[in-house]
Amino acid sequence: MDFTSILQGKNREELEKLSSNEDEINEIVLNSEPIQHLFMEKDLILAANRQMAEGNLALKPRLEESRNALIEMHNKLASKQDQLQSKQRELESKRSSYSPDSAAAILQASAAEAEQNSEVIADGFVRGEIDVKDFLKEFLDSRSKSYDLKHKAENMVKVFQSSQNRAQSQQRPIAPSPYPSRAPAGAPYGNPYVPTPAQPSAAVPYPSVPYGAPHQPARQAMPYPPSGGAFPAYPPGSAF
Repeated sequence: MDFTSILQGKNREELEKLSSNEDEINEIVLNSEPIQHLFMEKDLILAANRQMAEGNLALKPRLEESRNALIEMHNKLASKQDQLQSKQRELESKRSSYSPDSAAAILQASAAEAEQNSEVIADGFVRGEIDVKDFLKEFLDSRSKSYDLKHKAENMVKVFQSSQNRAQSQQRPIAPSPYPSRAPAGAPYGNPYVPTPAQPSAAVPYPSVPYGAPHQPARQAMPYPPSGGAFPAYPPGSAF
């Protein structure tokens, strides 16, 4: 029951008596509907919290297992990082002490040594110190090793030379183009190239022949040399 409705149903004397009785006031307030509703919500919240806590406690072993696995993976990662840094330092030290030329020279020396060993085996076979079966096996193995090392050395030299040529071509300055450059965007007449400045032509003299004078025909060209061996005389009336 609502606390306000309880007070409205009492007269003045009952209200005065109620004001002096603190226990009765507390009982009326605690038994009122809003307070009872709050108590019910409190019980529901406590029950939900208890259920959630029990669920979290049930997940504790799984959480501990995942945590231990994460710690182990972190330790492995740190170990792998240390190994990687060690390998990088080792690689840098070897890279500084060996160059492609020295590596190719080492391969060529090993190939020459294997070829010399095959010749020693062949000499031993000729002298009868090695039988046919052992000779074929050892000789072929030594020759195959020699050819393999020679092939690797040649490929290494080719790769090194191609990389050097590529680096030099990238560093080489670009030669200017022999073709005219493009004209700017505002060039007149839409000409795509920069035009060459025009030179004024020489002045043409005015003809000295009076207007209305008879025109003399042009002299025909003579073959050179003449077939008769001598130039003919010019006809009378010629300009010459």
